[in-house]
Amino acid sequence: METIYIKIYRTIPLLKENVWVRIKNYAKEEQFNNLLQSFEKDFYKLISQAKVSMRNKRNEELRTCLHTLKGIAGTVGANRLHQMAKGAERLDIDTLNKNHFIEEIEKCAEDSLREMKN
Repeated sequence: METIYIKIYRTIPLLKENVWVRIKNYAKEEQFNNLLQSFEKDFYKLISQAKVSMRNKRNEELRTCLHTLKGIAGTVGANRLHQMAKGAERLDIDTLNKNHFIEEIEKCAEDSLREMKN
């Protein structure tokens, strides 16, 4: 079942093009690869922590994960992921669970990573 949240976020571009053009033009290949690897590692760590926090009903811990994810997504120009994490920060655990929002954030991050690597 598709929620209103997911429909809204699909209209937001995955990446901020101007950020990615600058990164690709000015970063050395090694720096670029390190950025992608770091983002990917941090993302999977945060999403894993968020899932555990949800299962254990640890609201503050979940909000910290989402807040950090929002920050790193914004830093690398993952626009849709940034907006989704920002929106998720405001929702309670039950709403996040009911709408499978953490899983949708995970899919968005994977799509963003794929786009970054192209």
